[in-house]
Amino acid sequence: MKRSVGLWCWRGLIVALYAFLLAPLVVVLVVSFDTRPYLRFPPEHLSLGSYVAVLHNTAFLHAGLLSILVGGAAALVSLAVGTAAAFALGGKAFPGRAIVQAMLFSPMVVPHIVLAVG
Repeated sequence: MKRSVGLWCWRGLIVALYAFLLAPLVVVLVVSFDTRPYLRFPPEHLSLGSYVAVLHNTAFLHAGLLSILVGGAAALVSLAVGTAAAFALGGKAFPGRAIVQAMLFSPMVVPHIVLAVG
């Protein structure tokens, strides 16, 4: 009995955490359909006008295309470097292997906050 109460408390905590993290996204999504030019919740009337305005703005379209191109290039470079590193580290031992392995694994070891601040 005691174990099931603890399990339900844990599940309730997880649900509350997800609700706390996702609630602002839901509010922004709902407000994005509002017809007013300023932020107000709840929206009076629903419209797709904001999305149409973004799709007609060439600066947003160029920025989105550039983001896709940079992301695709980064993915291709990462794929090539990662595959080469996997074959190199998975094969025979070579001088400096430990250093290369430490450098490649360091982003997983170093906390993300340190990388963001540094």
